[in-house]
Amino acid sequence: MLICRLWYATTPYWANATACSKSRGTNRCSAYTTVSWSNREASSTANAAKSLLEPEVARYYRHLSSDREQVTLEYRSELNDTPFEELLLKSREKDFVNGFTTAGIHRDDLVLRIGGYPLRKYGSQGQQKSFLIALKLAQYALVAQAKGEKPILLLDDLFDKLDAGRVEQLIRLVGDDGFGQIFITDCNPTRLRTILDKTGDDYSLFTVENGGIVR
Repeated sequence: MLICRLWYATTPYWANATACSKSRGTNRCSAYTTVSWSNREASSTANAAKSLLEPEVARYYRHLSSDREQVTLEYRSELNDTPFEELLLKSREKDFVNGFTTAGIHRDDLVLRIGGYPLRKYGSQGQQKSFLIALKLAQYALVAQAKGEKPILLLDDLFDKLDAGRVEQLIRLVGDDGFGQIFITDCNPTRLRTILDKTGDDYSLFTVENGGIVR
């Protein structure tokens, strides 16, 4: 069974800050310098991952929205504008006080946009949920391609905040041959059964009662 999550490699430089805060002299500076190249490479790797994700996210989102909306991803990193060594030197004294690193790749972020505007600020709840689903399906596609097998897809509380059109598009999408075994959870069994019956695909429905599973 494949368990897939989107993540990027980071070095434990926060531990260096904690350890070095207890030391004196040049030792605390050398620890910061040691990790700089690996973190720059990690940021580059994360940026490359964004480049792979973006077209897949856009493709899945277009399907969910019936091609009515366009979305993009922006990878934002402090390392794009400032060398890692410089970031560490600027925040060094603060880091020693805090006991952890306050600048670096762990502060990188994906900015989600719809129609060119930040999704967090301008997107409806349904659009935000659709974007999240598209992002997860894009991760699935990349993992399946890299591993040569289809991971198990877990869709929890899927239908909340999605209109009927998006739900129909989503179920039709994950029902094709590109996906393998799928687990869907929902608190409304009647709604779930109605949605699944429309697909015409085989499925098994389980109910959880008092901590146990019944058919």
